[in-house]
Amino acid sequence: MFAKRAFENIFIFLLKFGRTKSQIFIYLHLQAMKSVVATKPFLIPLISATQLLYDSLFTSTSDRRSKTGQRIAETKEAIVAKKGFIKAAQAVYKRAADKLGESSAIFIELFPNGKATFNKFTIETANLVMDSLLTGVEKYKVQLGDDMLLLIQNSISVYNDIRDLQIGLKSNLRENTPLYKKIFKKMIAQLEINRLTICLQDNLDPESNYFYYEESVLYVPSTHKGKDYHGPWMVGVQPDSQEDSKLSFAEGQKITLKNMSDKNAYYWGALTATELMSPSCLFLLPGQEITITAEQLGAPGNKFLIFGNKDATSIIVIKVIIK
Repeated sequence: MFAKRAFENIFIFLLKFGRTKSQIFIYLHLQAMKSVVATKPFLIPLISATQLLYDSLFTSTSDRRSKTGQRIAETKEAIVAKKGFIKAAQAVYKRAADKLGESSAIFIELFPNGKATFNKFTIETANLVMDSLLTGVEKYKVQLGDDMLLLIQNSISVYNDIRDLQIGLKSNLRENTPLYKKIFKKMIAQLEINRLTICLQDNLDPESNYFYYEESVLYVPSTHKGKDYHGPWMVGVQPDSQEDSKLSFAEGQKITLKNMSDKNAYYWGALTATELMSPSCLFLLPGQEITITAEQLGAPGNKFLIFGNKDATSIIVIKVIIK
């Protein structure tokens, strides 16, 4: 990985993977840096910068007070920006009335409902109202003046910037939003900064730096998600699907599990891949690693090893080694 394309950001390849796999890759990278920060303090600023971008991309706000505070901040800023557009529209209204007259064809085209054309619009209809007036002012900029066009353009730009921030404050940005893509590009740049810094500091043994980047997690097949979408997310591993999943759960095998997350990770043997989480299921503490036998989990009767997460707003990662 580190020998490829020395003068190109190698993390561009993340763009071809979906949100979930990219999130796991970056999450493991953060966990790897955090695990050795005590002996490698040069990682501290890298962790802080990467964590900030990670939280912007993937963290959802579950605290009611935080959500309320966000909505208040969003609303105040949006209202101010909306009023700014209305003032700009009023200036255009006055210019058109003074220069062309309220009975002129241009004035009627721009303001078919008088001041109500721009005074009464909601967040949902804002873009339609703004785009309509902008199109009209661009069309008649000779009659209205370049200053009116610039005034409208600036007010719309301010409003759109505020709306982008509102989208960013909502929980869980989606990859089809322009803001997600903008932040994700910053993450790609940050990952490259991390790589170059780590390689510069640990240049005596370059291969040891693979530890920071679990590329393999991107190339395994997507896992099965339980049907209980309102509860924990669950992954079932079936012995018959070993060829596809690279995992199995069968009699006589030893299974090593390591919780790579900062949340408890739950696991249990099951008859089906969609079995609901048992109240008495076992769990791994953050960072804990154990080795168990298939028989301890009920093989050969139980054909699945189920992993669960009781906190649906956060991600857990379990490293599985089957011998």
